[in-house]
Amino acid sequence: MLLTRCSLTTFTSALLSKQSSHRLLPTFIPHATTFPKLVNSVSCRMSSTDEVHNSLPTFSDFLHERYQYFSNNPAEVILKAREQGNLHVIMGNEAGDCDSIISSLALAYIYSNYEQGKGIYLPLCSINRDDMSLRRETTLLLERCGINVKQLIYLDDEVTQALFFDENSDISPGSADMRDFVQITLTDHNRIRSSMRAFSDSVIGIIDHHLDEKCHESAAIRNIAFDEKRQKALSGSCCSLVTEELLKVVETSPIDPALASALLGTIVLDTMNMNEKANKGTERDLSAIRVLEKSSSTILSPDLDSVFSWMNNAKFDRRFWSELSIRDCLRIDYKLFETDHKRYGISSVLIPINELFEKEGFSKVANEFMHLNELDLLAIMSMVIVSGVPTRELLLYGSRFEVESMAAFLVNDNDAQVLKVKLSRKYGFNEIDSDIVAQLLSQENPKGSRKQVAPIMLKK
Repeated sequence: MLLTRCSLTTFTSALLSKQSSHRLLPTFIPHATTFPKLVNSVSCRMSSTDEVHNSLPTFSDFLHERYQYFSNNPAEVILKAREQGNLHVIMGNEAGDCDSIISSLALAYIYSNYEQGKGIYLPLCSINRDDMSLRRETTLLLERCGINVKQLIYLDDEVTQALFFDENSDISPGSADMRDFVQITLTDHNRIRSSMRAFSDSVIGIIDHHLDEKCHESAAIRNIAFDEKRQKALSGSCCSLVTEELLKVVETSPIDPALASALLGTIVLDTMNMNEKANKGTERDLSAIRVLEKSSSTILSPDLDSVFSWMNNAKFDRRFWSELSIRDCLRIDYKLFETDHKRYGISSVLIPINELFEKEGFSKVANEFMHLNELDLLAIMSMVIVSGVPTRELLLYGSRFEVESMAAFLVNDNDAQVLKVKLSRKYGFNEIDSDIVAQLLSQENPKGSRKQVAPIMLKK
């Protein structure tokens, strides 16, 4: 359903009551600011009676303008948002992989430029600024699209810290007051990170392809592409879902080449270029690819095999991984999962577990990482590509009881049989604590990514 002026009142009422069952796009546009150079002229026909948008900022210009706006005077931004009551944050998940970052940036661009209403949009990279350098494939893709990764907004930037974390900041309005004027849309996850749990009621939208954790159920938009019965994502990339949102409003108008390229590169990477052996892509991904490749040829090669190889080589670069510290290996793609009584951390690494173990001081760093994140159990999922097919291992690290009970669950429980895991080598770490152990499990199902493993662990 496309939002027209005549439906604005209806949408606002539904949003305020949080009773809406319609799939509506949020009705905000960015703060009225003159964008820098407008390179690409795009027309958007919302309906026969709506105004035609003849000139939109490019994707890169939009992100640059947002960075300048939020960075130059964060105190003024917060004051203005507080007065107007319409700050809208678009953020990906805490792992901050390519899909998470690109989907949040792209969705902010779409909502800002194709929707009608008033608002201040904050496209947020949900990682710390220094961590972006660890995400080589994301950095390469954004730079190819003409986007300076230093001129994006990150989790530890002043304005973000003041809004969400640091109530003692001179410019912070305080968390209670902030919830009165901020709205949040989540991409690539459907449960707000635990450190921002106080703002759960601010979530008004979700675009995701992970298991529905049944949070934020009053959000006006809950587009979660995951088949719970089959435990399978219905799209290989969240960027495919963002592309669907784009197509609802752009219709037959041209798509900004940088936007199309960022979305396309991410989908190609996530689906392994629709490799049938990997079985990660779906028809929804393929449909998105076919639309986006028409607009991306001035930036990305039309040979999608070469695009995939370029990004995949950056992501799996063995030299890069061999030079990373153990701490960086654990945090580069890390997510926290919680039950009422347990905290499980899952780190995804792209080297074999034995190579991670060979790094000096593994047990000491892993132990510190567990304590820092207050974990009951740390799981490290390893994936390497062999003959075009993902090969996986899973390492469980923690107290003897937690490790042995989780290992037994993953091997024997009916819900875990889909992973096809088997016990392999067991490790002890007497130099740290005789009660600390690690259990390596081989995983014969290469399709069992963190999307499948985490929900199963949470059932224990």
